[in-house]
Amino acid sequence: TLAAPMVGELVEASRAQVVVRSTEGDAAICRHIVVGPIAPVEGDDYFGRYPDSAVVTRAEKVDVALAAMRVDPVCLILSGGSEPSPYLLDRVAASRGTTLLVAPEGTVETVRDIEGSFGRSPFGHEAKVERIGELMASAVDDAALAALLGG
Repeated sequence: TLAAPMVGELVEASRAQVVVRSTEGDAAICRHIVVGPIAPVEGDDYFGRYPDSAVVTRAEKVDVALAAMRVDPVCLILSGGSEPSPYLLDRVAASRGTTLLVAPEGTVETVRDIEGSFGRSPFGHEAKVERIGELMASAVDDAALAALLGG
């Protein structure tokens, strides 16, 4: 969670066009990058292993994009600059939980563009602050902290 970028950072890194914005928008956190496979797959098994993901697949691979939508990715990035299928547009718009992007580069280049966003994102997101609190609570002894603070 702490290293995960927000959708807005992926938009900037990939120079993508936002086609459909989720209800959480640019502030949604993407914890994983999942690359769409070459051959058709059972979507839930392949894409479902990585929650809160940014799925990257070629715009022409409508079957792969639809399989990814079955698990509601945070972000679906269609590579190659082509317009998305009207059917896919309808599915993404109906989900309200997925932001749909169209990146100008191919899949490999798009993944290279966005992978550098991981680990550089600021800790200002509410989910990140909560996670920091959880980690601190599990690692810091309250009595030792009170003694250090002079209490």
